[in-house]
Amino acid sequence: MRFFKHLLLIVVLFASVQANAQYEILFTQYQMSPLTLNPALTGAYEGSYRVGGISRRQWDVPTSTFFTNSVFVDAPLIMVGKRNWIGAGLMMYRDAAGSAENRLNQSNVALSAAFHYALDKKYKNIFTFGLKIGGSSFAFNPTTNDPLTYTGLAGKSDPDFKNNYPTRKFVDFSAGVMLKSKIDKKSNITVGVGLGHINSPRIGLNKATATTTGYKLPMAFTGHIEYSRDINKKLSIMPSFLFRTISGSKDGTIQAQVGYKLDPVRKPDLVLKAGLGYRLIQNYNNLCILIGADYKNFRFGLGYDIPRADLATAVNNTLELSLHYTGKIYKKPVTKGAHFCPKY
Repeated sequence: MRFFKHLLLIVVLFASVQANAQYEILFTQYQMSPLTLNPALTGAYEGSYRVGGISRRQWDVPTSTFFTNSVFVDAPLIMVGKRNWIGAGLMMYRDAAGSAENRLNQSNVALSAAFHYALDKKYKNIFTFGLKIGGSSFAFNPTTNDPLTYTGLAGKSDPDFKNNYPTRKFVDFSAGVMLKSKIDKKSNITVGVGLGHINSPRIGLNKATATTTGYKLPMAFTGHIEYSRDINKKLSIMPSFLFRTISGSKDGTIQAQVGYKLDPVRKPDLVLKAGLGYRLIQNYNNLCILIGADYKNFRFGLGYDIPRADLATAVNNTLELSLHYTGKIYKKPVTKGAHFCPKY
């Protein structure tokens, strides 16, 4: 009963947020990039520290002109009382669109922290509040020889463009809440809400107007639900759902994976994963193929997006690779020296 009360609180937060957002980077394997998904996920795991990375290549895979790379590290650092803790993390990403001669780059470096509050003595329900502060930049890298011919810029030489439209930097704030609950011995659920651009920073490449009349980023909204259940000693299922609002448009993703232990007795830490997903962005949709494996402290994932048939030429396929490592440093118990009695 307590679980449903906590879940109702999250649902109310879900419904109370305005449906306005700016484009955010989003990976097909969004669970493998926790700090870009929700700052409340910082330090939300069992272990001493966690490091990971994910790389997304779109269109002309593998030599893509559209790609996103991200790395992160986080750790549960400080205990607060007997059951609560604070996690901290660092995340970086770079998103690029276009050829090397005419490329729009977006970069971000962010620090995040989360407070995890155990709602019961057995850690069955944990409520988390997270914050993230980051520095972002936008830059356009045109060629140095060819004149620009874009609308409104005809006749401008590239040196002129570089002088008038330099790299723009701004500070960005995000926040998130999350509830993790252990329903029973075999089932777990996670429900989270994330808000981006809380300070509504202004962006723009125009040197003269970016800080005064540049585009004002509206608040971004992300909601996610993940569920896992062990069917038997070998088989488990992991469905998930993600919802975002993007400047008035809606972006929804639903996925389901199956985990399989080849040998639960001799190799219980080896789990093979496979599944499918479906993503809908307004009138655009695509099928996602998901493959992964967990082995001891490592997690590996591969995602492949297949666009709708009539959009295949314009959008093309997308490939993602991801890798996680969770370190576990535990102190060995201190024992007093043994005293042996001499034999007589």
